[in-house]
Amino acid sequence: MSFDSSLPTGVVSPRPAHARPAASQPARRSIITPSNRAGLLHFVGTYGTIIVLLTMLVTFSLLQPTTFATVGNFRNILNDMAIGTIVAAGLTVPLVAGDFDLSIGYVASFCGLLIVGLLNAGQLPIPLPSCQLSPSERASES
Repeated sequence: MSFDSSLPTGVVSPRPAHARPAASQPARRSIITPSNRAGLLHFVGTYGTIIVLLTMLVTFSLLQPTTFATVGNFRNILNDMAIGTIVAAGLTVPLVAGDFDLSIGYVASFCGLLIVGLLNAGQLPIPLPSCQLSPSERASES
């Protein structure tokens, strides 16, 4: 409660002295309406990963221009992503069909160990272990 100079002497105003009358205050309107919010969430959900990837690419290129933004580094990144990309492409087919197969990680790691084992033992030249057909594919060919 404060004393208001516009009121007669001794009358106490129920509003604080620093408050303006409600009629003179402009109504606050939010810039983000529910339809804008839904559109923003859809945009971020669709393109958020690409935006973050491009932001990281620009940031690291600016911070380390002599080491990050080089052809050799991008070649190394693509080589490191190759196995994961092949496994993801193989997993796409069962997922689209509605089946969830957890054995793909086991099969990919087993095949990698098998190829390394065959190469290490000197049994086969380099291209042959990766080109071997599985027993079920051999049976279907004959």
